[in-house]
Amino acid sequence: MTASGDLSLIKFSGPRTDVAAQLQKHGADTILLSGPIENLAFLRPAAPILTQLFLHSECADLSALADLSNLEVLSLIRPATLEPLGHLKKLKRLSFNGLPPWHQLATCRSLRELLVGGNSASIDGMPLSDLTPLRELEHLEYLRLVQLRLESLAGIEALRSLRSLVLISTYAKAPAAEAHFSRRFGFDVNTIVPHRPADERRLEYARWYLHADQVEAERVLQAVPANRLYASDVKRERPGCVLLLLDRSGSMRGKCGEDHRARRKAEATGLTDAQLDELERSLGSELTRSQAVARAVNRFLPALARRRGDHALLEVGLIEYGERVGSAWGGALAGRALVPLEEVIANPLSTGAEGPVWIDAKAAGRTPLGDALRLAANVVGTWCLAHPDSFPPVVINLYGGSPDPGDVYRDAWSVRSQATSHGPALLFWIARQWNYSYGMFAAEELITGLEHHFRLASPMPPNVEDAARRAGYPFLGTVRGSFCDASPDDLLNLLHIFTAIPGIPWSDQFVHHGLPPLIPTKQELASWKFEPRAGGVGSDFTPPRLSGPMTSDLFWRIIEKTRKEVSDSDEHADRIVDTLGQFGETDLIAFDRLLSERLAESHRYDLWAVAFIALRGCSDDAFDYFQCWLVCQGRRYFESALGTPEKAARRIAPGDEAQFERLRSVASEAYEAKTDKQDFEARRQHVPRPLKGIAWDEDDLPKMFPKLYRRHA
Repeated sequence: MTASGDLSLIKFSGPRTDVAAQLQKHGADTILLSGPIENLAFLRPAAPILTQLFLHSECADLSALADLSNLEVLSLIRPATLEPLGHLKKLKRLSFNGLPPWHQLATCRSLRELLVGGNSASIDGMPLSDLTPLRELEHLEYLRLVQLRLESLAGIEALRSLRSLVLISTYAKAPAAEAHFSRRFGFDVNTIVPHRPADERRLEYARWYLHADQVEAERVLQAVPANRLYASDVKRERPGCVLLLLDRSGSMRGKCGEDHRARRKAEATGLTDAQLDELERSLGSELTRSQAVARAVNRFLPALARRRGDHALLEVGLIEYGERVGSAWGGALAGRALVPLEEVIANPLSTGAEGPVWIDAKAAGRTPLGDALRLAANVVGTWCLAHPDSFPPVVINLYGGSPDPGDVYRDAWSVRSQATSHGPALLFWIARQWNYSYGMFAAEELITGLEHHFRLASPMPPNVEDAARRAGYPFLGTVRGSFCDASPDDLLNLLHIFTAIPGIPWSDQFVHHGLPPLIPTKQELASWKFEPRAGGVGSDFTPPRLSGPMTSDLFWRIIEKTRKEVSDSDEHADRIVDTLGQFGETDLIAFDRLLSERLAESHRYDLWAVAFIALRGCSDDAFDYFQCWLVCQGRRYFESALGTPEKAARRIAPGDEAQFERLRSVASEAYEAKTDKQDFEARRQHVPRPLKGIAWDEDDLPKMFPKLYRRHA
């Protein structure tokens, strides 16, 4: 028996008679079970305490689960039956390693509703031949299929409520239900799922998103006559609607850090270092992202009232997402979705040095962007029903982090499918992520890592595009209402630009540039470009041409060349696998050994302490995945962290995950894809990984790394 660092988890190897006593002794409510286990009867005495159970070995008799009435989280390996789970009324999260008996869902409604988690389901890597086991989930609205090798898509036609389908690395030999696809999603299934085995590899990195709401939005866009599309003036009798979505997650705690942009621009303006330092302060480089957003919104609202004048009625809403999702209004406006602008101006929370204040800076929690978009769809959908002849709602997302897992595509299209007689709602994105150190409107092929901003942003109506061009921002290629790398000044400018709609006059006086926008050189543009992926979704990655033998230098070149401009760890892993496909079996084994050596080097107590602080808790598995993430930051970053452990957290903003679980399997994936053999584990070269250094308790952390602890406390 062992206890974890935070004393909330107890690990047992095999059955014990003192489970309840051990939980009480350590103040724990979670058990991880491994080793040979025939039944779970020994857990019954712990039923009043136990809320989470992770079963890491197969168990033939699960009947005792029915008595663990307080379980909220449960993880099982290849369960033979689901029937006992139907008695767990408090169960909130359930996961399987291996295929469960899907046919039992028909007799267990409470379990069926749990598995689809709010009318959505994700099926990942399970050995299904088709989708007929899902027929019972007739209320399913969203289905995500990941890494499946299906004989056909038979059974999908039974999912009558389905509105969104996501296929990621999924292959079907003989597609079915073509008529269903065409009617529901506007796609011919033959265009998205290949028939020939030779095409399977091509789809390995593809992500396909099919949404009924997208079809509806595009249908509305085509049905509105050109002279009516986005042509209605905002008036008293035809009010307008502006809804701002504000990212208030932990990622917004980071500093804006304008200095790298300012220094590049200073080369063209001839500023001295002292002048540049003063300029950086004026640009807001010392502000946190949440402070920059709050300042921009507080300045925007009274300026919008001046633009509107007395003749137009405009309703404004603020939705925040972070620790909570809901209305961001406070004081007399608290809890309201949309408020007439006159009433907003009359009810600020307070008055500060810079004028009225409606929102304060806030940054905590994760990034539930999907929940915010769904709420926005409800708000603007209701508004459209009440004002069918008005200019369509304008929704602007001020966004600074990575969203929680979920289908942002589905949720964004649910916003854009809401419509008036003058067109579908407009959804614009302002991204606070740094890619190229340029604030710009860019074509999809130039914004690797932010493609979803581009694909889900609405095309800019003429008034909005004209305002953006007059403001002097670069337009690189075919653009939409998606802006990358927004500075604090840009935030306010873009709020005015994106609301430049008929009846809300806009002029150059609402634009302020601390430094003029910088336009990339032809050489920089050439270095960013890549070929669009077949099907128009995402981008192909052309592996760098490298050759063995596999040395330490070559290992790091592969890690670093595949890391550039990736959007997440899965994409980075895909690129590594694709690059390793050039090498022979011996080199693949050597790559895996070199990775194991790097992980052995970083298997240290002091680095674990850094991860525990930066990630606000770090189990032994999470530390393994953190080490993989550390390797994937590149050689200089990795070696710097080995020398000064605190530097391992330099790229971790509060709320970030910094995990890369899949790195351990990239060599085996490339090996199996290249050779079609299953003997990689037998050939893998074992590297010992003793945990080095001095063990610590959680109470020691503030003294070990005081600055890091204060930053992430």
